[in-house]
Amino acid sequence: MKGIEAYIETVRALPALAPEDARSLAWKSWVGDRAARQALIERHLWLAVDQAVRLAPEGGAALGWILAGLNRVLIEAMERYRPWADGAPAEFVRDALLAEAAKEVLPAA
Repeated sequence: MKGIEAYIETVRALPALAPEDARSLAWKSWVGDRAARQALIERHLWLAVDQAVRLAPEGGAALGWILAGLNRVLIEAMERYRPWADGAPAEFVRDALLAEAAKEVLPAA
């Protein structure tokens, strides 16, 4: 196993984050705790991985490009996330990822 497959397996092996733990990390991140921000991002990478695999089930270079883009969206979403107003972190990130995926899949209006 190499490359993107190893990355996906590593991300999927990360333990799930309980909602209350995600909320706690989000508050710590909001007040400037960089370790909490990093942990919050890492523990939500599975959302980007799952979405990328759905968009590029054949794998290959397309999967890598899509995953890189969705990881960027994940990071940007966590930077915008407001724990007091935006609901559960996983839902906020999921919505951001779906909005980005829709830009790629749906034709421009």
